[in-house]
Amino acid sequence: MPVLLVVTPSTEGSLITAMVWSADDEDPRLLDSRQFRGEGAFKIWLGGVVVRYGRSNIRVSPTEALSTDARLRWTIEEVIGAAPLSTSSPAAAGRAKE
Repeated sequence: MPVLLVVTPSTEGSLITAMVWSADDEDPRLLDSRQFRGEGAFKIWLGGVVVRYGRSNIRVSPTEALSTDARLRWTIEEVIGAAPLSTSSPAAAGRAKE
């Protein structure tokens, strides 16, 4: 089943909000919604999403907040096993800002 992953990092701390939506019909349904206080718990949960739906069935919604968080993008890319958001590592993204 194809799903859409929507991840929104908090601008004021380490809170991460994640939602999984069905993406195979015209009426998307919320399949799961969680909030995490850090990347470790988020990474474990995301691993479960990968097991449940399959790497090739997960599409990541490129939210504006996520596009500014290189470290979280890299975590998502690492767990999903592809590069759906960017091709740079957090270190490279940090060097690009300098």
